Amino acid sequence: MSHWTSVVFEPGDRDPDDVEADLRASIRSADETVCREREDPKTWQEDDGRVGWYLHGFAYDETFAALTVPCRRALAMDITDTEEAATGYLYEWVDGVFLRTDVYTDTEYGRKSLDYFLLEHGLQGERRV
Repeated sequence: MSHWTSVVFEPGDRDPDDVEADLRASIRSADETVCREREDPKTWQEDDGRVGWYLHGFAYDETFAALTVPCRRALAMDITDTEEAATGYLYEWVDGVFLRTDVYTDTEYGRKSLDYFLLEHGLQGERRV
């Protein structure tokens, strides 16, 4: 079974380098329930300024509660290819914390979820399939 999670942070008016630095610092200071690879988290930046993070499975609300990454919003995509299922979770940064504002589930490897968040919220998640 293949299962992965990718999170894309939209910096808003912040510099993507600062968002990525805050993300890495927040991951390193958290416990192993947030990220098993705390010393070398898999983060990246897209050409349009979005900051991404790959990880394997986590409890979304608890993980986002542990992160201090000021940005406009974040989209977490949880995908299981053997079930062809995916769920997207949209979080917005409000008063210093992430609040979950939308959820969408599909059975097409996340294609419909990614399309939904792009059309409804203008945020492109990390597209692997």
